[in-house]
Formats: sequence, structure tokens, C-alpha cells
Amino acid sequence: PDHVGFLSEHGVWLFRNVLATDGKIITSDEDSVFWIGNTGFKPTPLSISGEGQTALPELRIETPEEAKILLGFIVQKLKENIGNHGSSLALGWVKALIYNKEIFSRFKFFPFLFLYGKFQCGKNTLARLLLSFFGLGDTDGENISESSQTGISRKLAYYSSMLVWLDEYRNEQRIIKLNSYLRNVYNRMGAVKGIKSEFGTRNVPIRGALLLSGEQLPSDPGLRSRCIPIMLRRDQRKDSVLQEITAVSYRLSAITSLWIQEKTPAKAETLLQNIESIKSKLQIDHKFDARLAENYAVAIAGFHSIAQGEEFNGFYEWAVSAAKCDQ
Repeated sequence: PDHVGFLSEHGVWLFRNVLATDGKIITSDEDSVFWIGNTGFKPTPLSISGEGQTALPELRIETPEEAKILLGFIVQKLKENIGNHGSSLALGWVKALIYNKEIFSRFKFFPFLFLYGKFQCGKNTLARLLLSFFGLGDTDGENISESSQTGISRKLAYYSSMLVWLDEYRNEQRIIKLNSYLRNVYNRMGAVKGIKSEFGTRNVPIRGALLLSGEQLPSDPGLRSRCIPIMLRRDQRKDSVLQEITAVSYRLSAITSLWIQEKTPAKAETLLQNIESIKSKLQIDHKFDARLAENYAVAIAGFHSIAQGEEFNGFYEWAVSAAKCDQ
């Protein structure tokens, strides 16, 4: 296939080291091919001119009990490290990525996550931890000022139901020229490429979701309204727990493995209905406009599928307050 992650036409998840389908994990043969019956799947790295080959995602396999304990640990420790529930909003967004196809099919959008704050506030650390959920924690963000629309398009097509990290966003001309394209990613209106046949064109599919980071939020209202912003502050950070988080970061993809294996049509429908319910509640109770409400509803519902009870209630109150600041 020409992409990794979720292969919607086959209903499977393809990674460097495993293939996940119907709650089962399949390993490859000696030629790195995964077989389902007579159909073979082999992940191929994406090559981008001037950048070489991209990294292949991978999943760590642990027992469900180990993965659940790790998830509870990372929820608490990330919140301690960052100093607020912003990390939980980010985790909810990552969990929602597992249901990216279903969310887009129902609502026709998927929001961006935007990590922002001053130098050394922890943006890159959190972004790499989110990438670690797909075994890509050693991957640096792509400097958006050095990126082309073609390169971004190819990565968004390649990393299906995964995040693509664009770093160093600034409101500078060389970057804001990409804003129109980025706005369209929200609704999966990808680039259109010409082909050799006369009058031929083809659409470049968008399968992934954008994680943006930088010191500045976009000044473009259209792009800004498509983002869930998370502000990080150095003075709120508790670095004493960072070492504990870093020590387990290589294991985080075991949580994603658990989420994928647990995914069912019934759970997908529950998440979709929860998004609808939270969106409605945000609009009615807090007078949020539709886009703001639906953006936050995706991440809030994602986190609700991770934590309930007092943990979720405290998070929900914080998320509403953050969204009010975002109006």
C-alpha cells in the first residue's frame, strides 16, 4: 500500500512490526510481509525529495493490564508535568485519531491540535510524546517554513489516522502562504495534481491529522478557528516528573495497540454520539459557536473514553474554561 496506519479499504492497521485486524495482532514473515489469507501487506517508507525516507510507525505489544496501568500513569504524570489539563486534551485528541475515519465520515472535519508558548516551554517534549503513541517518538517536527505543500500533502496521505507534526509556525509571509492549504486539510480538501493523460487530474487524499506548534497562534481567523490550542508555560511546568515520563515514553505505543484492539463499531458509535452530545451541551450551556464546540467536543469525547468520574469532571471544567478563552 501507499500508506501506513489505518488501511480503510481493508479494515486493518499496518505498522513496521505488526498488522492489527479484528482485535488480533499479526506478525510478519521473513520477508517482512503480513498475510491475511492470500493477501499480503508490506509497509513501505515514504520518500520525499530532499528529505530521504520517512520513519515507519510501530506498535509495542504489552498485556492489556500493563497498557491500562501505563495509561493511568501517563495521564497523571503529564498533567503534573504541564501543570494543567492541557495534556489530557491532547491525549483525548490522540485517542480520537483512532476513530479518525468514523469522525470524518459523520462530521466532515477533524480538528488540528496547536501547541504554543514561549521558547523552552515544553512544546517539543509534548509533541514527541504524542508521536510516541505511534512509535515515532524519535521523529522531529517538520519545520513549516522549510516545507512545501507537496511534502505536507504526501505525509498527510501517508500517515493514515496518525498525526503529522509541523513545527515553528509563525505569522510570516513564507509560512502564511500555506494557510489556505492548511485550512482545507480540516475538511480533507486535499491538493489536486495534474497527471500525464490529457486534461487529467487526481486528488491527493488526506488521511492524517495536523499537529502544529510554535510561539504564535495563527493570525488568520480561518486557520485559527480550526485549531484546538494548548498553551504551555515554563513557569507552570513541573520538571521533576519529566524523567519518569521519559523513562516510559518508549512504551506509549502499547496504549495505542490496546486502543486499536479494543475498537469496535459499537465503541465508535458511542464516541460519535458523545461528540454530538458534548457539542450540543457546549453550544446550549456556554453559547459556543458550532465550530468551536465541535472542535473541543472531539478531544473532550476522546478523553472521556479514557477517564471517567472525578478525573473527567475536573478535566471537563478546565476544558470549558479553556474554550471560553478561545472564543
